[in-house]
Amino acid sequence: MNPGSARRVLLSALDPSNQAPARLSTEGWEDLPWTWIHDRAMKHKVAALFASRMEEHGHAEKIPEPFRAKLAKVLVDADARVEATRHTLVQVSEAFRRAKIDFFATKGPFLAEKVYGDPRIRPFSDLDVVVRKDQLGGAERALVELGYRFYNAPFISRHSEERRGPVVRSRKPAISDAEARRLYLEHHRCFPFVLPNGDDRRPVDLHWALANPRVLRAAPERLWDWTTEETVFGMKLRILKPEASLVHVAVHAMEQAPFSFKILHLCDVVWMLHRLGPTLRMDDLRKLLEEWGGEGHLLRAIQLARRVFPFRFEAPPLAAKSRWTDFCYRAGGIDGVVVDHPKPANGAARLVSTLAREAWWDLSWRRPPRIARRRLGNGVAKWLAAAKGRYAEP
Repeated sequence: MNPGSARRVLLSALDPSNQAPARLSTEGWEDLPWTWIHDRAMKHKVAALFASRMEEHGHAEKIPEPFRAKLAKVLVDADARVEATRHTLVQVSEAFRRAKIDFFATKGPFLAEKVYGDPRIRPFSDLDVVVRKDQLGGAERALVELGYRFYNAPFISRHSEERRGPVVRSRKPAISDAEARRLYLEHHRCFPFVLPNGDDRRPVDLHWALANPRVLRAAPERLWDWTTEETVFGMKLRILKPEASLVHVAVHAMEQAPFSFKILHLCDVVWMLHRLGPTLRMDDLRKLLEEWGGEGHLLRAIQLARRVFPFRFEAPPLAAKSRWTDFCYRAGGIDGVVVDHPKPANGAARLVSTLAREAWWDLSWRRPPRIARRRLGNGVAKWLAAAKGRYAEP
């Protein structure tokens, strides 16, 4: 096997049809850069899926130590995470039902069980739950009774998610809980709740909307029209219908900046199309896209996935491939950026390379290069603040 095939080995393992891993060469595995493969698998949150596929196809024994042991540990940890998730879902569901809180779960539980078919291979760090906005108080009280507390992040932007100014960083919360709640309420559309150290249950993100309304016009009061009840993790749970979940997952994937992109989220789109594609109701999908928006995110997610993954997959016939988007992806080397997250050693070269690629990402959306402009502006503001002694390094 060519040592340059590391990316193909990693990405082939993610094929939902399970055909690409079977076609991998049986030779040259010891020559592969396993440090890079392991690092990318962990950073992109696909290590459990990769390790599972390597075992399934008999490739695990060809992986040199210590990486074979590291991947085996990923699967052991995944088993523990599944049990913690199941425990969390049972407790939160029962608490909300006792308090008569309407809720549904998004992404993680549905994807892990209904799309991937094995909760071990689709990790999620927290539980995303959507409630009605007028029931936020009751939902929070129910979580507090379970031992949760509101999480005021140790750093938070005073300028909201627009990030028009520098992020003020410190080891302690930069603002009061009341101010943090206001920012979360106005700009982030969720309240994060965490547990004491040593508690293995999952953190909970309490949402009342699916995404920024400028990105996804999903009116909170209409969300329940696009939900259904399914058995998930052995219990009846309200989740988004497949059409709504597909759009939500695509928006979640493509709202990431290229240097913080997670291949797992692109996997979610491809796996949904493969597993649920034949059952998707195209009339409902078109109706939802007209009501919510998000078609551009779905189309771009599909187009980027076709460039990134070395396997084919079917997609709904929504619109033709955008030549402009494809040109921008090629010009900016975006398919490599979202996998490799390259960082040149030289500081100036790193800045120029990052700004250029982020500019191509924005141009692929036919919008001004706002990510690059914001990064540059934050860098200048940070430098000025440091010069005045107002910036505290972590």
